[in-house]
Amino acid sequence: MSLGSFTSVSVLGVPLAVAGLANATREIVRASADGHSAYICAVNVHSTMEASRDDVLAAALRGSDMNVPDGVPIVWGMRALGAPEQERVFGPTLMWEVCRSAAESGIPIALFGSTEDTLTILRRALISEFAGLMIVAA
Repeated sequence: MSLGSFTSVSVLGVPLAVAGLANATREIVRASADGHSAYICAVNVHSTMEASRDDVLAAALRGSDMNVPDGVPIVWGMRALGAPEQERVFGPTLMWEVCRSAAESGIPIALFGSTEDTLTILRRALISEFAGLMIVAA
C-alpha cells in the first residue's frame, strides 16, 4: 500500500492499513491535494474471503493504495495480529468525511459506480450537506 506511511496488517493475504477514520481521511485528502491519484478499498469479511478464491480481486486489493477495515471481524483479526487499537473504518462514513474535508479544502471529487438515479440522489445529498463541494464527475 503506497498511500501514507501507515503500517499494515495482512488478514488472509489482504493488506489492511493500521489507521483510524480520522487518519485515513486526512491522508486521502492530503494525497489528493498533492495531486496523487489513488484508490482505496473498504474491506469486509466477504471481500476478504472472495479474494482468497478470486485472483483478480486479490490482486486489486493488494494493488490498492489503502485498504481500510470495514467490518468488525476484520478489526478483530487485525487486533489479534498486532494492531490492538484498530477501529472499524466504515466505508460510507469514510466517504462522508472525505467529502466534508474536500469541501473545506476546495478539493474536487468524482463519484463512480451504481446507477445514474442513485448517483443523482447522492450528488444532491452531498451538495446539500457540504456547501462548496465540487463534484466534477459522476
